[in-house]
Amino acid sequence: MAELQLSEACLAGLVFLYSLNFGPMVFESFTSDRTWASKPPDSFHMFLGLYGHKTAHYWRVVSPLALSSFVLSIVFNWHVVDRRFWLCAALALYVAVQASTMAYFVPEQERLITGRGSLSGVRSSSHARTAGSH
Repeated sequence: MAELQLSEACLAGLVFLYSLNFGPMVFESFTSDRTWASKPPDSFHMFLGLYGHKTAHYWRVVSPLALSSFVLSIVFNWHVVDRRFWLCAALALYVAVQASTMAYFVPEQERLITGRGSLSGVRSSSHARTAGSH
């Protein structure tokens, strides 16, 4: 069997580290995202307190590792033209998703969790509808 080249080892590392990034995103979409979005602001309690759900610790480690593996893969695969295009395209998509997540979605979620008063109109109107139907 041929020896694994550095360029291929970088690709294997990229697949592994991106899987560590992508897998939990899918998991959160099907589990915790549905919970915290189910009945705001009451459902935000899953993020609050000493034992609240804190995913930032994980993402602060995994996301930079995935980004680094993208860069290393591009550097060590630059001589392979077919790989260069697809790695650059995948990196551009990855950076776009990460940038929009950090610029909008994370701050918006934090604002909703910490500034619970911003949803008071939604809560009171839904409670009024519920109370009126009894």
